Amino acid sequence: FLNILRGAAYVCTDSFHGACFSILHRKRFMVFDRYAANAAHSKNARIDTLCESLSLTSRRFNGANLDVLAQPIDYLAVEHRLRALRKMSDAYLCAALEGL
Repeated sequence: FLNILRGAAYVCTDSFHGACFSILHRKRFMVFDRYAANAAHSKNARIDTLCESLSLTSRRFNGANLDVLAQPIDYLAVEHRLRALRKMSDAYLCAALEGL
């Protein structure tokens, strides 16, 4: 799976992990819904959170935005946001573990 993704020019996926690895490997990508928005077993929320946290909401397919695939992603800005999120996570974990 990862070797296919690493060699891809574009990634079209309906999975959270496909989106994560696309980001980590700096690929142009589009994420489709796998489940209906109101489905009880939907995993769309975690994909939405990922895209919103990294300002990549344009990469969520909305029915008419496939042209976004041709546009480059500013991965310097994405990595800056990732570093900030990791720093917040590290601080939270350190504070939580201090009480043990």
